[in-house]
Amino acid sequence: MTATTIRLETAKRLTARQELELTRAAHARNAASRELRRRLAWLLNACDRYSETVALLAGAADLDFGEAMLRTNALLALETHEATREAIVSADCAFALADADRRRAAALADRGKAEMRLGDVRAERTLREALALDPHNKDACKRLAALCFSTREPGAALALAEALVAQGVGHSRVLAAQVLALARLGRIEEAREAEARERLQLVSRLSPPPGWASRQAFDAALAAELVAHPGLHLERYGSASHRTWRIDSTISHFAPLAQQLLARIATIAERHVATLAAAVDHAMIRVRPPELVLHSWCVITDEDGYETWHVHQHGWLSGVYYVATPPGIAEARDERGHIAFGLPEDLVGEEAARAFGSGLVRPEPGLMMLFPAHCYHRTYPHRASGRRICVAFDFRPA
Repeated sequence: MTATTIRLETAKRLTARQELELTRAAHARNAASRELRRRLAWLLNACDRYSETVALLAGAADLDFGEAMLRTNALLALETHEATREAIVSADCAFALADADRRRAAALADRGKAEMRLGDVRAERTLREALALDPHNKDACKRLAALCFSTREPGAALALAEALVAQGVGHSRVLAAQVLALARLGRIEEAREAEARERLQLVSRLSPPPGWASRQAFDAALAAELVAHPGLHLERYGSASHRTWRIDSTISHFAPLAQQLLARIATIAERHVATLAAAVDHAMIRVRPPELVLHSWCVITDEDGYETWHVHQHGWLSGVYYVATPPGIAEARDERGHIAFGLPEDLVGEEAARAFGSGLVRPEPGLMMLFPAHCYHRTYPHRASGRRICVAFDFRPA
């Protein structure tokens, strides 16, 4: 297999909220445009305005598959009993409009989510039908594995993961499900081997980019650029972040220093992937994509901000660069402000999570980490004055 190449995603000229207002105005002048309506619905969802998405698409007789899925996602995000029931109807509409098995599977995965939320016993069958149509569907895999864990059937979750891997599936959700199932079955060493974080990660302290006298000077300028970014907003529905400030797309014309940093990280990541491909035999490496696109976002936390256990569903490889940390965090003896790798207790149980172990990394400015997207991780509140600023990123299959 040829070497994997990495490129940055196209830099954005507008924030999602800026584009939303422009698209809203354009749609008001040309309400008959299906293209504008579809884009407006996507932007409303991207800006967490789910009720507006539902209202926009309500009663439309000419919805296409994409709009039906956007409406389904919006209804699910409202998290009410009535909206969840409506989401099933909307998912069925999307299924009927789908013109390919991949799309039919996506509609079934969302129907399965709604059925799980309502306690409907048909959820398992729905999700298995989705995976029969598209074994690579991440949402169906995630939800079916979660259903197995909730019914205390880790053996079924492991069988699911192994069957998908045997079909050439290697996304982060299936690899994470395999790790969780092995740990919950008490096969801790096998779970560690399946995760393989220490073999697959890279931890490095970056030197300053060309033209900068010191890394501290660059980080200070980058921090100022990020704090002033017009796309900075509080929290985001569906993310693992709590009480955090976020920039959803760091690669933008508002953040040239971030682009400079990420271009350098892309080069480092290319070399790291080449090294792994030559030296490591792992399910993740066996499905190594020929091309990856670097997508980045920024997370800024005050004293009480944190992230819950999660993996990066859309990434193959993930990472973080720490721009700023409050004084004393890097030297702290406890977990304050740190990132932890391990397993969520609510999925595997406290005993298995403790046996698997937790790896703490003390953040400090200039520290960069690359790690597999299937590795569960969380962060702790730093409980200090000042802010922790990090640039996070996924390397996604092109």
